[in-house]
Amino acid sequence: MPNGQDDDKWHHLMTKGSRTAQGSLRLVANFKHEMIFPIEEYTSLKELLLSDNLTVIEALATVCKDHHAELACALIQIFCHYNRVLPIVNACLAKSIKKEENVATLFRASTLATMLMDQLMKLTAMDYLHSVLREPIQRIADLRDSCELDPSKLPRGTDLTPHLHLMEVQLQNILVSIFTSVDSCPLHLRYIFHCLQDRVVQKWPTDGTVRTRAVSGFLFLRLICPALINPLHFNLLSCNPSEASQRTLKLVAKAVQNLANLVEFKSKEPFMTSLNPFITRHRADMIKFIDNLSNVSSSEEQGILPSPEPARDLAAIHHLCSTYYKNLEKLAEKQPEVRNLMGLIQSLRTAEIRYLAKYRGPE
Repeated sequence: MPNGQDDDKWHHLMTKGSRTAQGSLRLVANFKHEMIFPIEEYTSLKELLLSDNLTVIEALATVCKDHHAELACALIQIFCHYNRVLPIVNACLAKSIKKEENVATLFRASTLATMLMDQLMKLTAMDYLHSVLREPIQRIADLRDSCELDPSKLPRGTDLTPHLHLMEVQLQNILVSIFTSVDSCPLHLRYIFHCLQDRVVQKWPTDGTVRTRAVSGFLFLRLICPALINPLHFNLLSCNPSEASQRTLKLVAKAVQNLANLVEFKSKEPFMTSLNPFITRHRADMIKFIDNLSNVSSSEEQGILPSPEPARDLAAIHHLCSTYYKNLEKLAEKQPEVRNLMGLIQSLRTAEIRYLAKYRGPE
């Protein structure tokens, strides 16, 4: 594997001489060769990353377009270790809200704020996700009857009434699990959602639904619904669901997302409009759930993530800075903080040469 390459695949498990798989194994691998210095070598880099001025991490998010997940994961680990994840993530969200003029596109683009929130939820909310979705998703995977609502995918003349009823039963199971999960959601996420609600209401005080949609845009659009569409990726199932179950999960995710957005289906997907009465009936429940979830006025920084020494994560940031050095140079022409970062990269390169010479010994 080339340096920096990721590999994420499912592999069949087979006995010697057999043509039938006995099961499957998901193997996630990453090969990364990089110098990791003693933590004191990274002191200045750490201070730049933890600064209340977000210029440096915004610059990194701008240039590291092909490594957003790696960058965000390293940053979140560093912020958690130094108990700075809540103020920095909240500051990034506040800056995004301040810049946004159109409430309809709030947090839809990939920004530093969305990137950090995505990783924070993936790193800290998996137990919550499993407790909420594992059982209802397994029920869907075990279904033998169809929930298909699109007449074009069914034999002509098929009565859709039992399909609609079964779909609503699955939706109800999932919503009950979600709506009763408030106390299971990580406290730090609930606090971030609380701050998020306060800021969007201040920005758009006449929009009656923005406090709900701002939170659901993260919890549902970026966590719950992707897990519904691809439960195997989130380890919610041990094997691929059948095509029929995949289709049901896709339709369920569409309905849950529309409910979370507080909107009904339109003419773009006419076969889904039969679920509009269901969405209308549960609209108030969704609003109440989001408000209860966000009803937290404080949160402890301690214990958000198990936090070993962050030298490896600081080394990952250093590696990304070296990879995108030329791109950062362009930003440094107008941004003094980025110029400081460039100086640190050069210093770390000198340290790298020094350490390599020390441990290689004489030729």
